[in-house]
Amino acid sequence: MEPMKIHSALSRADITADAVDSVCREVATGLAGHQTDLAFVFFSPHHTGSADFLASIIEERLHPKVLLGCSAESIIEGKQEIEGQPALCLWAAHLPGAS
Repeated sequence: MEPMKIHSALSRADITADAVDSVCREVATGLAGHQTDLAFVFFSPHHTGSADFLASIIEERLHPKVLLGCSAESIIEGKQEIEGQPALCLWAAHLPGAS
């Protein structure tokens, strides 16, 4: 069985289109063309007005089987924690054999 692939990306852009474009490109590169089975997007209140837009871009670019998301006061990715500033984090996984 092929191995799982998991990748995450963070953008601190305050323009939602720029933020979602950046994280989608980085995650797509990290997954190296493998199917996105599960994706989570976490975004600061700066992006809540564009939640439908950012979800549609993620679906269009990565075609996740399942996409979940929520807004949060603090966004964490890796060793970074952003509070009170624009932030958007996308976590995505290729999970062979998962259904």
